[in-house]
Amino acid sequence: MALVQRDRCNTAHLPLYTTVLVSLCQTMISLSDYKHAKGLLLLALKHSPTEYCKDTRANICQLLGQCCLHLRQYRKCWKYLYSALCYYESLPSSNWKMKSLAQVHLYISYLCLHLGHVSQAIEHSGLALDLVEVLSVDKENVTPEITRLYTDTKNMTLGLYSTLTLYVDV
Repeated sequence: MALVQRDRCNTAHLPLYTTVLVSLCQTMISLSDYKHAKGLLLLALKHSPTEYCKDTRANICQLLGQCCLHLRQYRKCWKYLYSALCYYESLPSSNWKMKSLAQVHLYISYLCLHLGHVSQAIEHSGLALDLVEVLSVDKENVTPEITRLYTDTKNMTLGLYSTLTLYVDV
């Protein structure tokens, strides 16, 4: 595959190369092809410079965490989601950053739930919900993606509280 051979790729084209790989991986993830998406994402991460493009590296790490969660590779999932969290935290404030942080916290919540850590899942779900609610205040800038994220986060948070209530009542 000529697309993935770095030695033939001019370094000036690396941002485009990485963008193409990430776009391809997003399609693969939407088709539930997590194994192949993960392989290409690792390649994209390898070719994205660490000294700049923190937003790109954060996005790649978030997608890697998502793939690892679906592949039940929970240690790797945590590693990538935590890296994404750190990258996003280092970026200047923006709606995109808040949405991305909310997505990462939501995935960390899913991870914690898979590992049986309900209280940490609630904590991260609550952080995601807080971020999405701030984004939802500005009605003019609410996109379908933010609406979907809000719904997913709200459902996760309510579900976790219901689960916790069941455990307490028993």
